[in-house]
Amino acid sequence: MGVESCGSEMTGQITAQMDKDWLELIMQAKKMGLTLEEIKRFLEQKKLLL
Repeated sequence: MGVESCGSEMTGQITAQMDKDWLELIMQAKKMGLTLEEIKRFLEQKKLLL
């Protein structure tokens, strides 16, 4: 296994973990009663602050 494939594998693992984390956050927000539109609006507002 070359360095390139090792880096690619690590990136894939990080991306998969991030996807799981985002999914968990969205599911928690839904359990709190937020709609997808409210979640999107919140994320858009935070993006503008960055």
